[in-house]
Amino acid sequence: MPLCLPLQIQLLLLICLFAACNCDEISTKTSTLKVLSYVETLKTSKAQALSHCAAGQSEELSDPAPRRLPFVTITYAQSIDGKIGLIEKKGNGVETRSSNFPISGPESLVLTHALRSVHDAVIVGSGTMKVDNPRLNVRHWNVTDGRQQPRPVVIDTHMKNIPADCRADYLIVCCSEAAAAKYKNKQSHQRDKPWKILGCRTSIDSNNHLDLGHVLERLRDEGIQSVMVEGGASTLSSFARADLVDAFVVTIAPKLIGLNGLNAFSGVSLVGGESSSGGVDLLNPIIVSLGRDVVIVGEWPHK
Repeated sequence: MPLCLPLQIQLLLLICLFAACNCDEISTKTSTLKVLSYVETLKTSKAQALSHCAAGQSEELSDPAPRRLPFVTITYAQSIDGKIGLIEKKGNGVETRSSNFPISGPESLVLTHALRSVHDAVIVGSGTMKVDNPRLNVRHWNVTDGRQQPRPVVIDTHMKNIPADCRADYLIVCCSEAAAAKYKNKQSHQRDKPWKILGCRTSIDSNNHLDLGHVLERLRDEGIQSVMVEGGASTLSSFARADLVDAFVVTIAPKLIGLNGLNAFSGVSLVGGESSSGGVDLLNPIIVSLGRDVVIVGEWPHK
């Protein structure tokens, strides 16, 4: 009988370990679903508000129609000191910026893929596309309710930063109207999963960058009703500065990066609902624990 005791203890330990693993998985899924529910509620609220505005416009035709743009969620992971990636200097002094540096834990990766699954498209800037070459699809979360994979979108004004071995399938490229015309005339990119090229207006007051409002209009015309903006820093800042954000999801990891880190919002004057003390106060924020990370979710306060 005593000889069986060590085996029983081992079995008990295995059962405890198995239960602990399941608890971690359940906790991750519960926290993730809480974030998704918040974002989905905001999406529904915006759709209802636009419908009410449209109904009101039918009675007062003299008023301009509401600008129906896709729902926009900004999401990214940062360190405690507000860094979202690394700035690396090569021997020739050229800086390389990457947002693919692992900041948050594996549970946050699950959240990212879950958030992708409830949006019609995932947007990154040209720098992120060039350096990280992301796939921008859903792999670590089950796509349910008949949803399809989100469309990957890159904002690349001059169409010069997309890798030849681009890993994003059926990519939508938002570029200037001039770049779109050149691409159409060249017709040299033959691929199994072709790109969709959307020529967009440029903004004269932003160094010839794309007019993000028009970018969203072009995406809306493609049937896209919600987009998730993942980065990089310039793209995140541009959407915030243009007040084209609805939901804000930031994951904060217990990590310090320091001087070699890339700021999420540097040198940006934010316009959404500025508080009296400066900056932007998110509306109705919630805080969710996710593994070793903390997730803050809130509604963007439009002007």
